[in-house]
Amino acid sequence: MFDETETQLGKVDVLVNNAGILKVLPLAQHTDELFDQNFNIHARGTFKMAPLERLAQPEDIARVVSFLVGPDSGWVNGQILRVSGGLV
Repeated sequence: MFDETETQLGKVDVLVNNAGILKVLPLAQHTDELFDQNFNIHARGTFKMAPLERLAQPEDIARVVSFLVGPDSGWVNGQILRVSGGLV
């Protein structure tokens, strides 16, 4: 998926791995089909994104920490932030 996007659109400078759907229904109306659709998008989508294919360097982690302690992260609250370069 990543290679195809890069071929069609050129160099990718920022990649946000974000896929999700939300169907608000009473539990009794949820079906196996809806569960499978949710699972495919939320869980399997993660595995289809391209990892950086290298181990993190201390500077990679330091940049994230610098962001989190700085003023630009003021609205980031209660999140689990995986700093993994896309490795799952």
